[in-house]
Amino acid sequence: MAVTSATAKVSYAGNGSTTVFTVTFRFLEKSHVQVILRDAQGGETAWTEGTQYTLSGTGGTSGTLTVKTSPTNYTPASGETLVITRNVPRTQEVDYGENDNFPAETHERALDKLTMLVQQQDEAASRALVVPSSDTAADLSLPIDSLRASKFLAFDATGKPIAAAGTTSDFQPVSAYIDTLLDDGDAATARTTLGAAGLTGNETIAGNKTFSGVTTHSGQSRLAKGANIASAATLVIGSDGNFFDVTGSTGPITAMTVTAGTRFWLRFLSTPMINYNGTSLITPRDANITVEAGDIWELFALANNQVIVTNVLRANGFMLNSGVIGWAWSFTSAEATGTTTIPDDDTIPQSTEGNEIRTINYTPFRSDSTLWVDAWWNGGHGTSYVEFWGALFLDSETSARRVAASSGSAAAQMLRLHLQHHHTGHSAGVQHTWKLRVGSASAGTLYTNRSSDGDKGGGGFTSGLRVLELLSAY
Repeated sequence: MAVTSATAKVSYAGNGSTTVFTVTFRFLEKSHVQVILRDAQGGETAWTEGTQYTLSGTGGTSGTLTVKTSPTNYTPASGETLVITRNVPRTQEVDYGENDNFPAETHERALDKLTMLVQQQDEAASRALVVPSSDTAADLSLPIDSLRASKFLAFDATGKPIAAAGTTSDFQPVSAYIDTLLDDGDAATARTTLGAAGLTGNETIAGNKTFSGVTTHSGQSRLAKGANIASAATLVIGSDGNFFDVTGSTGPITAMTVTAGTRFWLRFLSTPMINYNGTSLITPRDANITVEAGDIWELFALANNQVIVTNVLRANGFMLNSGVIGWAWSFTSAEATGTTTIPDDDTIPQSTEGNEIRTINYTPFRSDSTLWVDAWWNGGHGTSYVEFWGALFLDSETSARRVAASSGSAAAQMLRLHLQHHHTGHSAGVQHTWKLRVGSASAGTLYTNRSSDGDKGGGGFTSGLRVLELLSAY
């Protein structure tokens, strides 16, 4: 029988139920048929006739393969593929004796076997890597096993196969650097090779990096503290952090060496002077500023070596730019009475005149600041018409620093006195005591935080003193 079909292989997709499959090619012996079951992961299992299947149709144009379902069910499942191929042994078993008969059937069978072998080789070759017919490569042989072991298949400049590991000693389909990356077993190791930072965990990014676009931090952003900087006319800002301690008081500081775009903080451990320099160092109000030990200054480099001071937190906790660097207050809503008068004449009230309403102690932080002293009194008098005098005293001085007056026309009337005083010329760190004294010009009882006939305003009146320390000049 002739071999009229070039088919030498057929495959079927399993469905969990089909057990009978057609062998679409001619085979001379059952042993000439190879059956392989490929699973969904690509694993292959060779089947044996009589164990997993039975075969019929030997010698015909086609055959039938029946999968055995008992005692073990070998039915191909969904995702599995049954592959049936012709696998003819490469032997020639026909032997012609001299002057023997020349049987046509025997001769034709031998020719059929040769044709089947050719088809078998052709099917195998169809699964091989081949070059086009027009390819001019003269040698496509691979290096020997010892040279290609654990290496990559690559091609040199002539198209010849080579074994490459990506090292500097071989042809480089990848660089030596990438070759060190390819053998990294996990992301953390790969990031170490790349010098990259991960998205989670604690890692340090070294070197200078430029980020474009918006950078959002969901956790804390912490400033690295650089090495201490010695005070000098020109401060050299290090690149090892964004927060620095400045030691010593050498100065005045008139310039800083720093890269454009740098935002940094300086904590001064001593008291150098920082002088305004319109070309390189811009200070608040363009002023020369005496630093206090413990001050924290925030600065920004507008350009290389051109710095602007954006904020100053004084050691006492006040912001330099706010103007107010300290305050104290003392007031009371308690009701009180007194009878000491202050004369209605052209003399300065004395510390023995009037009734002491409130005192307050305050220690200035700076000697060049201004103290704004604010004093007020609410009350009344038992006389129908009377003048009231209020006087502000400093420390043990006998004469008042500031005086105010008011008058009332009715005994039950609530009256108010208000005094304001700006004080300079004090010393930093030296405590001062301010006193408010109030008295009427005529005899009688002075009432504080009430009128002569009792409470007014539900007891909401107060009398007292307040001191604000202001930076009148830096």
